[in-house]
Amino acid sequence: MRAKYGEEVDKLLSWAVKQRKVIVKENEPYSDRQIAWPDAFGDGAEITDQIDNIDGIVGELMAYLMSFTTGEGAMMVWKHGADC
Repeated sequence: MRAKYGEEVDKLLSWAVKQRKVIVKENEPYSDRQIAWPDAFGDGAEITDQIDNIDGIVGELMAYLMSFTTGEGAMMVWKHGADC
C-alpha cells in the first residue's frame, strides 16, 4: 500500500489508529460513536488534509485486510467492510 500511495496511506493509517470511534464512510444522523473518513480527508476536509481518491484507498485497504485476516479479526473487517 505504501508503494502505491506513499505518504497518503501513512497519513490515513496514523489518523485511524488514534480514533476511538467507529470509522465509517458516512455518519449515521445524531451518532456520537462514529467518525467519517471523508470528513477528515475528503472534499469537506481542510485542503492540506485532503487525500485524492480517499474512497479508493480505503476500499483497497479493506480488501487487503479482508484477504489477510482470519478468525475474530476477519469477522470485524467483514462486518465493518460492509459499511464502506
